[in-house]
Amino acid sequence: MAYQPKSYRKFAATTATAAMVASAVAPVASLAAGFTDVAPQYKEAVDFLVSTGATNGKTETQFGVYEEITRLDAAVILAKLLKLDVDNAKDAGFTDVPKDRAKYVNALVEAGVLNGKGDGKFGAYDKLTRVQMAKIVANAYKLEKQNDSALPFTDVNATWAPFVKALYDNGVTSGKTPTSFGAYENITRGDFARFVFKAANVNVAPAVVSVSAINAKELVVKFNKAIDKSTVIEASGITAGTLVDGAITVSSLDNHPVTINNAVATLSADGKTLTLQAANAEVFEGRYDVNITKGAIKTTDGKDVEGYKDTIKAEDTVAPSILGTTRVTSTQVKINFSEPINETDMPGTGTLLNKVSFKYADGTSVNGSITYTLSSDKKSLTVNLSDSNITAGKDIVATFVGVKDFAGNIITPNPATVTIQKGQKDGVAPTVVDLKAVNNKTVEVKFSEELAVAPTVNITGNPGTITVTQDSTDKTKYIVKTTNALTGLQTVTVAAGYTDLSGEQGAAYTKVVNFDVDTVAPKLVSATVKKGTDNAEYLELTFDEEVSVLPTLANISVSGTKYKDYVTSSFTATVVANKLVVDTTDKKVARIKLADLLASDDVEGAVYDLTLTGKDATSANVAIVEDVSGNDGATSVKATFTRGKDGVAPSNTKATIDTSVGTNGIAVVDNNTLTVAFNQELDGATATNVNNYKIDGAVVEKAILNPVSGGKQTVTLKLKAGSNIFTGERNVVISGVKAKNGLVMDEYKTTENLKENVAPTITKAQLTDTDKITLTFSEPVKNATQDTNDFELYIGGVKVSSNDTITTAQQTTAGTTLVLTLEQPVTASDLAKGLAIKALDTIDITDVAGNTASVPVNVTVAQ
Repeated sequence: MAYQPKSYRKFAATTATAAMVASAVAPVASLAAGFTDVAPQYKEAVDFLVSTGATNGKTETQFGVYEEITRLDAAVILAKLLKLDVDNAKDAGFTDVPKDRAKYVNALVEAGVLNGKGDGKFGAYDKLTRVQMAKIVANAYKLEKQNDSALPFTDVNATWAPFVKALYDNGVTSGKTPTSFGAYENITRGDFARFVFKAANVNVAPAVVSVSAINAKELVVKFNKAIDKSTVIEASGITAGTLVDGAITVSSLDNHPVTINNAVATLSADGKTLTLQAANAEVFEGRYDVNITKGAIKTTDGKDVEGYKDTIKAEDTVAPSILGTTRVTSTQVKINFSEPINETDMPGTGTLLNKVSFKYADGTSVNGSITYTLSSDKKSLTVNLSDSNITAGKDIVATFVGVKDFAGNIITPNPATVTIQKGQKDGVAPTVVDLKAVNNKTVEVKFSEELAVAPTVNITGNPGTITVTQDSTDKTKYIVKTTNALTGLQTVTVAAGYTDLSGEQGAAYTKVVNFDVDTVAPKLVSATVKKGTDNAEYLELTFDEEVSVLPTLANISVSGTKYKDYVTSSFTATVVANKLVVDTTDKKVARIKLADLLASDDVEGAVYDLTLTGKDATSANVAIVEDVSGNDGATSVKATFTRGKDGVAPSNTKATIDTSVGTNGIAVVDNNTLTVAFNQELDGATATNVNNYKIDGAVVEKAILNPVSGGKQTVTLKLKAGSNIFTGERNVVISGVKAKNGLVMDEYKTTENLKENVAPTITKAQLTDTDKITLTFSEPVKNATQDTNDFELYIGGVKVSSNDTITTAQQTTAGTTLVLTLEQPVTASDLAKGLAIKALDTIDITDVAGNTASVPVNVTVAQ
């Protein structure tokens, strides 16, 4: 039995201890003085362990600081420190752990802190190595790396590196030397105490770990603590689901702006990873300054995230790929992509513009109709195989051809294939388990399982139009809405034939429902100013339930005060009722543009304290809104806000071809160069993407964006040399190019007459007289005038000044041979040395299409 000094027993009797879960405070008094082997560097850590009751000394005077600790002893200490429920932990089944201490090991295994060594053994009496210690301490206190810098220790392999990195980043260890952790050395009781004490007292300030553009569409922000979702994602109104305004600013340094406040924001389950997907057609390209002000984002426990500034570079050169499939139902399969797919290639629903095809694995055609839906984040495609003609249990191969990401990278491999299959029915029919009225216009229907499609629901009385939609959080629940308010007892019927995910059909269900369930008026929750998608400011009125504008509301009378430059003045205005609009996606929110609300007294920077009162056609006070059951809200609401400034509404003009240039928008400069003219300023990334220009029989090698002129831009296309092998008219297709506002052009098709760009080459150079060389070409060539600017002669590899000039004969009618005349006849000595000709930069011998001859550096002349 271990001994405990009297000083420790006295401290334990007089000091209350707290549960040590993720942090701790070191004991006030020093207790290590009772042990003679505790050096100053261990004192605080030993005090901590003993004061919490996690361990005692080895004897009355010895803690055993320099003794190596076993895996079992370490486990007992950690389990006690963490205050785990050891008595109710599941048996881990280790055969080498004593019964009286098995509960501590069981609790740690159950908590995911550690595991065994295999074969039913925990390795109870094995010594604990330093890397093993790193893993269990990092797991116990949920420590993670704080940055992406490399670990300085050379003796830690990839298996243990994440755990050592977590300790290193959080200041728990600095290693045994600057480059060595002592990875496989056994750890002593004293060092174990120090590691645990430091880990328990880690107080890492909430901070951004990294910001990176993982593709052209998505920006990922990683935090070291779980983030409060409400501080980064708008919860309601017209901007619901987007980044909270001002939480993060992202400024382009290369003229590729992204409206980051409009980005769709998602937070990971652990709250530490925020993904921002650029809205609409916007993409991340080039350099961006990222700035997060301290306190703009908060953790789940209300702490401020530290400020962050960095410059990142977005450069998407990685092609998208198929990650695999997920079975949604027996008749629905989700195909997952590595990144968002450009909806230009893959519209929301319907046909994939010949981008995908389906065949059975044996090569036969699928005997049925296959439809699909592209997910809102564009990272998956749900394929519907519910058509009864499709054979269940038979492999179907989906083939994707030419599908691109938002940077224009084509899917790899191309074509890409994935195998899917229609499943079998499960043998259990779905049933209605609950049906109730929520209000006079809403019914909830809950089923025993998820359905493949929304059921058909009928209601007696006068319900008006009935809509049935799946609940956003409970996939087994459907929300039934009516346009008319219902009263009293009505019969609600769920029609037979609703189908579960495996294809089993459910029976009809009928219930008499009392619709007199809602008599509570809607109440105003908040009145705030938000920016709309048109960059204008709106006053958003958020209520505690869904509302609509009162049908008899004619005007809204506005009264109150305006404060600007220390001057307070009265404010009055009248706004017509149709300026107040209920949000179509969140019907708890009604909004009105501030420019309409404030009218002629709209002053930037002024503080308004207003009361909005509803008026009918006779100017009598009426409610502004009513709920779905017809209960009227208040006749007046109050709002206080500071007027900002409306931004410029984004342009809705797509990129178009300027057909005034060359009659079709294309000007041919030469055999290798074309200019495409657009009517707008362009997005550089898509304008310079060669994949957006298709010319039959030729390869576009480079697209160069020219400066803006008169609000328009042109793109110079360079064709790959030798890629255009015929002269004549060919199809030209231009697509995917975006205007500066991010809107993509409609596909443009035209024809253009191009000359081939295959340069003629010399196939033979023959000395046909002492002063004549006859060249034979790969195709007929011409030389407009006799000149000396095409070649020069080398004798024995040396240019001789007295005989280096060569005259090329005029040849206006194209022929496959051309005669060169030397400055002087060559001699036998010259022939012995060898003759060669070299082309000059001024060579102007061309083929019929005007392509200048391509001549190697040195052409040997045959004798």
